[in-house]
Amino acid sequence: AAEEQPTLLYFPGNAGGLKDRADRFSALIDRGYGVVALAYRGSSGSSGAPGEAELTSDARAVALALPVQPLVLYGESLGTALAIKLASEGIGDAVVLEAPFTSIADLVAVQFPRDDLAELLTQHWKNDERMDRLTQPLLIVHGRFDRIVPIEQGREVFEAAGSVDKQFLEVPDRGHHNLWTAEMQQVLFEFLDLR
Repeated sequence: AAEEQPTLLYFPGNAGGLKDRADRFSALIDRGYGVVALAYRGSSGSSGAPGEAELTSDARAVALALPVQPLVLYGESLGTALAIKLASEGIGDAVVLEAPFTSIADLVAVQFPRDDLAELLTQHWKNDERMDRLTQPLLIVHGRFDRIVPIEQGREVFEAAGSVDKQFLEVPDRGHHNLWTAEMQQVLFEFLDLR
């Protein structure tokens, strides 16, 4: 990062790989922010198999190895679970969540409302149960028309957050994968510049 600018530890979503976020990373770096992006096990060229415990362990190890301050945890979709988990442990100086969800069980219920699949789940990511321990400054960005993670889940995560300094940006006319708008970037950069 440039002097007096934060470094972002970026946890991507499940769709695509790190290469699909290259333009986003370039925009952040051009603003002077540092960017460290985690390639999950089994994606973006990494070996191994992902799981809740394994991804959390990897994320924690990377976060604790970074000798930088301030550190912003940035989670996108699935990555919000990692950012929330680490922030609830007191890691990071600020948090950005893009399309956060309450839990995997809640996501499954949205996608398959007629089926009770909770017993089949091996991953749980209970974000709603951790949010009260999150006290860092918080920015949540969510698309109004998100059909993968309904905006209501993002609002629940926001309301549950223990953070005093928190803001929620609803991006109009957008869904789950297209939130990187000029308006969103302006709000994000203003938030990051205060860290």
